[in-house]
Amino acid sequence: MQITELRKQKGKKDMFSVFVDDKFVCSLDEFSIYKNRLSVGAEIDHETLDHIQSESMGDVAFSQSVDLLSKIMKTTKQMQDYLHKKGFLPSVIDQTIQKLCDYGYLNDHYYAECYVQQKTNSAGKIKIKNELKLKGIDEQIISEVLADIDNQDEVILRITKKFLKNRELNLDTYNKLSRHLCSKGFGWDEINKVISKIKHGDDIYDDWQ
Repeated sequence: MQITELRKQKGKKDMFSVFVDDKFVCSLDEFSIYKNRLSVGAEIDHETLDHIQSESMGDVAFSQSVDLLSKIMKTTKQMQDYLHKKGFLPSVIDQTIQKLCDYGYLNDHYYAECYVQQKTNSAGKIKIKNELKLKGIDEQIISEVLADIDNQDEVILRITKKFLKNRELNLDTYNKLSRHLCSKGFGWDEINKVISKIKHGDDIYDDWQ
């Protein structure tokens, strides 16, 4: 087998199309071509080319992943989905994910901690838990980070005050408030507590007792 052409791909930075015996066989990044001293006219066998291609795709996958993670934090599951959509082989995805974890670019526990810190002032535990599940966070990690959430009385009170502003206190309002607080991820015990406080004539603008 002989390499007959190395053609730079349009619109793909540092990527080349490799032709062997006048037929396209694969794409390789520029670094892999120079690293393995590939050139037009060079002889190469299937096994060597497959190894170079696998290594090249791993480098490309890792580079693209790091570029994405430098802009926004992702969970392991989100990165797996991202690489899958990019068309990388399962073996390349597995190797890339492991490498990202080893280098500390992926850390689901840290992601979950940051997410909880961001959301605790606007949502209840139920909503936060469900959102973390959707992002692929492990149940054990979710339990651990949610255990660090302190009493959310002040949060639910603040949301309640905002919702009740300029509203008449009646059964319809209480029902709507219940649904609103439920959508924010608060449990029925928390919801009933704040509604009971209002119904009994307590001033919700006082400090929570």
